[in-house]
This record gives sequence, structure tokens and C-alpha cells, in this order.
Amino acid sequence: MPQEFQNKRFQIFEETITISPDNPVNFRSKIFLLVDKSVFSSVEGFAYFVKSTGRATIVGQRTHGDGVSNDPVIGMLPESGMLFRFSGTAGFNPDGSINAEVGTMPDIEIEGRNKDERLKKLINSLN
Repeated sequence: MPQEFQNKRFQIFEETITISPDNPVNFRSKIFLLVDKSVFSSVEGFAYFVKSTGRATIVGQRTHGDGVSNDPVIGMLPESGMLFRFSGTAGFNPDGSINAEVGTMPDIEIEGRNKDERLKKLINSLN
């Protein structure tokens, strides 16, 4: 956990939710999720979930982050009436880093100029 969060000014919460399907699918093959720096916000939340649960192998480049938190806090400045918003929470990666700052690191890094090149490299590595 970052040092700035290691004091009594912040409250740290951890929540675990277990969801069981009514009709589970018996899929047993490998699943890969291809990510890059354009992954952020809600899609980042999905990448974080996949990495945290081990449901798939994350492949590609580090994501942009900022998808592991609650809805933003919205406020208004009293004199100007200007609206602002900010994330009132910080989502932590399993290694203790802040997801909004560093994103999600893939399990397998694959470089390439674009997503098609990275996908082709992934497919070739599986053959």
C-alpha cells in the first residue's frame, strides 16, 4: 500500500462478493483477454476482475487504469457554481499499487504497433 495511505486519515475497506450462477457453463478451455493502454474506466474494471480472479490470462500491454473505484463524487463551487467531480476512493491492485496510477499489468506482455499485430503474435505463440 502506498505510504500516503498508511495513516489514520484514511479508512481502508476490503469487500468480497461471491456470485454463483444458476446454470453454470462447463467451459474448460483457456481464455485470453487482450489489453493495452487504451483500456481504462469500466473496461479497466473488467480487466482488473479477470486478473484478480484468474478467470483468464491478461495479454498485451499495461492498461491505463482508473477502473477500480466507486462512482465519482460530484460537487459545486459555492461562488462560481462550477461543477467538479473526482473519485472519492482509490482502488488497489493486488500488489498494493493504486490502479488509477499504474493500471493493470498483463500476465504476458506482448509488444506491437497495434492490436492486430499483438493479436497475431498471441495466436502465433499458441500454435
